[in-house]
Amino acid sequence: MQTVVFYLLPIKAYCNIDYDSAVKLKELISKIESNSDIFLIPYCFFEPDSGGETIYDKEQNSALKLLAQIIGKCSIVDTEIGSINTEDYHNCFIRIDKLDLGEEEAAIHNKEELLKYYQDSAYELKTFSDLFDWKNRCFPNLLFTEDSFGNNHMAFHNASEPDYANLLSQTLQCLTVLNNDRIVYHAKEISEALPSMQAVLSGISCTGKGGNETQKYKKKVLAVKIDSQTEHTIPCHPHFKLIRGDSDYRIYFSWGNKDIKENTFIVVKVGSHWIDSNDSSLSKIIIDT
Repeated sequence: MQTVVFYLLPIKAYCNIDYDSAVKLKELISKIESNSDIFLIPYCFFEPDSGGETIYDKEQNSALKLLAQIIGKCSIVDTEIGSINTEDYHNCFIRIDKLDLGEEEAAIHNKEELLKYYQDSAYELKTFSDLFDWKNRCFPNLLFTEDSFGNNHMAFHNASEPDYANLLSQTLQCLTVLNNDRIVYHAKEISEALPSMQAVLSGISCTGKGGNETQKYKKKVLAVKIDSQTEHTIPCHPHFKLIRGDSDYRIYFSWGNKDIKENTFIVVKVGSHWIDSNDSSLSKIIIDT
């Protein structure tokens, strides 16, 4: 698992902090920790701001009270901001106030920026196993079968180094489109949506059928929720053809099933051609909500 450490930047002016800023920080920390990443507060956070005040000197309005509660539950480290290498994607800054821009302009301010950071950083991952570990960070709106990146069909694992870089890039592009624009595409028929996706994904083919344009693929899945488990057979004939139209690199996905989770694409296979059009093996899909 590739873990990221997030560091909270000092506040430049406490007068810029409002309640919404504190709430966004709380949401960010919750999301970071749910991804098994680390959130830390350097000691310098508690130094006086540009007006000579600290969080405890300023009049405790509702925003600062919430902020004090939040940071009181976090780990504090004796780390200098200048010593943190953010060129390494394993380290990143968090800023509370959106006006706190300076040399750390790339610092994250909200959940949308956090998602973009994960998606951009994923291009640095060294293996597809790492990408599978990062799938919930980068693609929280998608569902994946447990064996979607399984070694038994991973032509990707045997790719040469130049191919790997292209495969990773194109895989991320496809999954990002499915994740970020799922509502837009779910509102369309497959025949209309796939050409639309292909127009966005330069050099990547999208099709709604099998290689011979007649075969359709199905997969048995066990949808596991907190209080139930239900078995379904889902169609997963839509797929992306990576690198070239005749390559052995594919991403198969289901258009979604409201009985599993509405408006959600299910990624079933990231790998080589689907050999058996009716795969009888049962794969789990873990559904948090």
